Amino acid sequence: MKKSVGIVIALVVTVLTIGTAFAIQHQVSQNQPVSVQERATAKPSSSESTSSSDHSEVESSQQSHKGSTQGAAKRSSSNMRRRNAKRASTVKTSKANKTAKTTDKQVNSKRRKQTNTSSVAITPKASSVEKKTVSQDKKLTITLKVSGYKKTFFNDRVKVKKGSSVFDVLQASKLKIDYQNGVVVYVSGVNGLKQNDIKSGSGWKYRVNGKFIDKPANLKKVKNHDSVHWYFTTEGY
Repeated sequence: MKKSVGIVIALVVTVLTIGTAFAIQHQVSQNQPVSVQERATAKPSSSESTSSSDHSEVESSQQSHKGSTQGAAKRSSSNMRRRNAKRASTVKTSKANKTAKTTDKQVNSKRRKQTNTSSVAITPKASSVEKKTVSQDKKLTITLKVSGYKKTFFNDRVKVKKGSSVFDVLQASKLKIDYQNGVVVYVSGVNGLKQNDIKSGSGWKYRVNGKFIDKPANLKKVKNHDSVHWYFTTEGY
């Protein structure tokens, strides 16, 4: 019982002491002037304003820094774009120059080829024409007629070389000819019709320009535009 009474008394004393202290503090705070209280209340607001101003300054500096950074980035990007555009234009111009040079080279090469081919094509034609004219000049045009017994075997113009004989003219007709060859050529048959076939003494003779020629056929030369007539006769002339 004594212990419990002592504990209760100690608690009561403690509570009274705490209450007295709170009462004294409250009374002291009430007795302080209003200016001090305002200062005490104003200090946090000034600190708040200071902190807010500092915060705003920091934000403004950050924004200005961001703006300057963004401006620098935009400038650098615009400079890079300009450089890239210049490079692209230079590349395009160089490509255009290259293509123009290649086209000029191709045109020049084509022109050279055309000139070469034209010169090459013209030269053979000219030479062939010259050869033809020379060969035509060297050849003779002879009118030939080959008459059998009551029948004509050939009647047309033939071409022979210069210096040809009446026998060469007969060969130019492409008829079948039977003859004895040697220093003197004697024609015994033409196109299957031979001497002595009709009667004894019959055979082949020739005329040049309407004149009877009593001379071996290989020894009588012809001239251009001569008329030669080979005929089968039964009279011996």
